[in-house]
This record gives sequence, C-alpha cells and structure tokens, in this order.
Amino acid sequence: MKSELNLVTVVPPPCDAKNGMCMASGTKVLLRDGSELQGVTRVELVAEVGGLWRARIDCVATVPTMPGMLLEISEPRRLVWWQRLLLRMSGATGSNRPWGK
Repeated sequence: MKSELNLVTVVPPPCDAKNGMCMASGTKVLLRDGSELQGVTRVELVAEVGGLWRARIDCVATVPTMPGMLLEISEPRRLVWWQRLLLRMSGATGSNRPWGK
C-alpha cells in the first residue's frame, strides 16, 4: 500500500548568478494539478533528523458566505476595575491596553 504524500511543490526562483543566493520573493507553491496556490504569504520548510521535509504554508484564505452560516460580530469585553488596575501596574500602556479608551 503506497501512500501519496506529495500535496504541493515549492518552486524557488532562479538563484542569483553573482552570489549564488536564492531570494524568497518569487517562490511559487504549485498544487498537484499544476495550478499555483494564490495568496501565499509565507513558506517554511522544516525537517527532523531521519524525517521528511514538511512545508508550513501561510496564505490568505477567502471563505464564501454559505446559506445558514452564522456570522458573529463581537465587541471586546470591558474589563472590571481590578483587572484594569493590574494591567496598569504591569505597565500595559497605549495600544497594549485591551480595554476601551
């Protein structure tokens, strides 16, 4: 029983002839059918000794609205006085503050 592990192919751009370095910009991620995966923002190749290379791929995904899909919009929960006091004592200031203005 042979298992097919090749889900994507990572294709780096051509290397620079002067210094032999390959830049990350221009790297493509191809799917099994040969089409390019769109919206890729990061590719990380990792492996353990004696293991296989694995690719961790971050990409921007779009999810179409489906009938019956529940969309929940929530506002940040307002902190009680003692939580705000502890955050101020810890040095959380400016944009770090999880409570309102």
